[in-house]
Amino acid sequence: MIDINVEFERISLIKNKKEKEEQQKLLDEIISKNNELCDRAYNYEQKQFINDMKIRDLEFLQSDITKQQLLEKWISIFADDIDDDVKERIYIDDNLWHIFSYKRKNSFEGNKAVLEFDNKYKEKIYIFYQNNENIYMINNASNLKFTDLAGQEDIYIVDESFLWTFIITHETINGPYYYTI
Repeated sequence: MIDINVEFERISLIKNKKEKEEQQKLLDEIISKNNELCDRAYNYEQKQFINDMKIRDLEFLQSDITKQQLLEKWISIFADDIDDDVKERIYIDDNLWHIFSYKRKNSFEGNKAVLEFDNKYKEKIYIFYQNNENIYMINNASNLKFTDLAGQEDIYIVDESFLWTFIITHETINGPYYYTI
């Protein structure tokens, strides 16, 4: 296993221009292949997640809202009362869940959040992710439990009416969070 940053630094010190270009080209190919592998693995995991959920009688529907519309609505409902300068200081653009980790909203956290989510009656929900464009609208979602979401990161679940939200972060020390209006 190579450390890309170390290799980049090492190559930058090579004095021979031709050798430097050849090694940089090889490193670029490694980075490209690594990104390709990560994308493929992610897409496979998403397909597996959907298949597993369909087995549990969760009905996946075509979303009636775009990712941008969903983000805007989520922020307008769950973070509207937070000043823009505070949003910037807590890096809400990086992770919406920072409104909870920075304690700008009181939410259930950890095991209490999981219990609230698992016990919540869920008819129709949206699932979206912080770092990709995937949006799922799920009907008959009451069977969806926290354990079904194992391995999911920066995943946001919100009911159709935007009365509650459940978030699993990529950081084990933060979350999960459950918040209700």
